[in-house]
Amino acid sequence: MTQAFDAQYSSYYDLLYRDKDYGGEADFVLRLVERHAERSARGLSLVDLACGTGRHAVEFARRGLRVAGSDQSQGMLRRAAENFARANLTAELFPFPFQGADTIGKTYSVVTAMFSTVNYLTTYRDLSRALHAVGRLLEPGGLFVFDFWNGNAVLDGYSPVRVKEIHDGDRRLLRTSETTLDRIRQTARVHFHVVLSDGNRIVADFEEDHDLRYYFPQEMVDFLELHGFEVVQRCPFMQPDAQLTPLEWNLTYVARWPARG
Repeated sequence: MTQAFDAQYSSYYDLLYRDKDYGGEADFVLRLVERHAERSARGLSLVDLACGTGRHAVEFARRGLRVAGSDQSQGMLRRAAENFARANLTAELFPFPFQGADTIGKTYSVVTAMFSTVNYLTTYRDLSRALHAVGRLLEPGGLFVFDFWNGNAVLDGYSPVRVKEIHDGDRRLLRTSETTLDRIRQTARVHFHVVLSDGNRIVADFEEDHDLRYYFPQEMVDFLELHGFEVVQRCPFMQPDAQLTPLEWNLTYVARWPARG
């Protein structure tokens, strides 16, 4: 997995995504969990992999789950700890990458990977190691819920250049992203340039490259089944009752780890 979200980027991540509907996304995931676990999500144990600043994990905890998080970025974990403290909630936070998350040494009812973090697994080896780790983290019959970029949609309509601007009082955060596709390797390199100004003064100016892989719908089913999972639902992100469409950008999969016996 590419090294990203460190140092400065983690410091401004929550500002950049302050309008993201973390609560609504948590409700969407829990609706899927309750449908396939056939019980209330309250009281279930959940670990959020590549948890970032913990915003999804906080929302899961607010809804009564016993929550943990793991992320390889120390900067993001520091922000996650602050967000849990601000919400007067607690969670175990672990410093492990996706592929080594089973180092946690515990099992959970649910494993989540939100905001297309699976796309940061850019090789089959990385994805295989990650799915192996998820299987070791899940209780028998546990659920893995995640979303990812649909390769069909990426090839059909990706934006080579995008600009996002956030205003917060006198502060202005401007992020420009330039995306380059490698259609042979099924990868995208996103070059971010972030400038934060306060009034007329620039207080941060930095760049990061993020390497991602886009996956195709049946390809992901095949990967999951090869590693012992049963795919029990596929739907567009935030649409739990809708069917997949070929060009839906974000797809959500629910995969069950087999029960013993």
